[in-house]
Amino acid sequence: MKQLSRTLTLATVALTLALGTAFAQTTPAAAKPSTQAAKPATTAKAPASTVVAMKDVPAAVNDAIKAAYPKGTISKVTKTGDVYSVAVKDGKSAKTVKVSADGKIQK
Repeated sequence: MKQLSRTLTLATVALTLALGTAFAQTTPAAAKPSTQAAKPATTAKAPASTVVAMKDVPAAVNDAIKAAYPKGTISKVTKTGDVYSVAVKDGKSAKTVKVSADGKIQK
């Protein structure tokens, strides 16, 4: 009985190795994991945002925020291009509102 069990075990191992090798040889290259690192796509960098002091915020931006959030307080203003991102705290909620330099709130 032990001899039969050992023979079956050896046959199973041999078959597993044979099938594994055969599968590896017939698997298309696209299915195999790549060992090369992917190159990052070349894209234009977005303009960096800069923090703006309250005294440098245009009056149109300040007026638009005050009109939309009369009880709100401005905690931080950043500028990216011609768009100002204004952090407004209105009661218990805080929001970031994007406003163009001419005072139009963007959605």
